[in-house]
Amino acid sequence: MPFIFQKMVEKSKREIYIDSATKPGASLLELYNENETLEKIKNEKWDYVVIHERTIKALQENIAEF
Repeated sequence: MPFIFQKMVEKSKREIYIDSATKPGASLLELYNENETLEKIKNEKWDYVVIHERTIKALQENIAEF
């Protein structure tokens, strides 16, 4: 996801800094409990922070609707 966003912003010629805290298969709760994730958020002055659940979990929870 950070890579896709960076490619989109490059076309606008704006200077941006993108970082991520990811771990394969980790849920939001698992990432929240990791010190690295919280430190990245706390130690920078962010204009925006994008947080989202792993894709597969969202699909699994809503599969009955399809």
